[in-house]
Amino acid sequence: YKIESVFIPYGAYLYKSKNPEILNEYGLERKNYFFIGSRLEPENNQDIAVNAFSMVKTDMKLAIAGGANYKSKYVKKLKEFESEKIKLLGPVYKPGHIEELHCNAYAYIHGNEVGGTNPALLKAMGSGNCVIAYDCPFNREVLGNCGLYFKKDAFDLKEKIEYLLNNPEKVKEYGKMARERVKNFYRWEKVIDDYEKLFLNLFRTRF
Repeated sequence: YKIESVFIPYGAYLYKSKNPEILNEYGLERKNYFFIGSRLEPENNQDIAVNAFSMVKTDMKLAIAGGANYKSKYVKKLKEFESEKIKLLGPVYKPGHIEELHCNAYAYIHGNEVGGTNPALLKAMGSGNCVIAYDCPFNREVLGNCGLYFKKDAFDLKEKIEYLLNNPEKVKEYGKMARERVKNFYRWEKVIDDYEKLFLNLFRTRF
């Protein structure tokens, strides 16, 4: 329609661990698990993650928080992989729990392939997670060069997981970079300021 547009992104907070003992409720230990936090839907590719992780030789665990509000064959399929190594936590609603699961994870796997800028990805970045994200344009736009990317292939994701297990210094580096990217581009304070500037400019232009 040839209308001038303004882009203002979704926002995120910066998180730090306050109650790491919360992990005990989920049978997890600090920096000893990979984490996923999203609805259990095929387009979020948790099946690729569990397939990949089941092939990795590690004492670390994969913890998946999320569910579906309907009877799902996909969820049933995922539960077949449930074990001491791969833990399906179900929906996590208790205040402060999802933040602790993020902040204390070794790394975060983001498999969402639809929906644009994703709040779960921003939360992972704001928590200082090292992120392995599904390789698509909008995930690359949000994460930039502050993490790793995987194709829709369990073997490719397996390689990325093994790389991070073998390079803990890169995990710390990517986590710091992701947090800094949120601080620079996605903080709610900046988003609110941008909206305020936009509305003031519109007001001045119209009136």
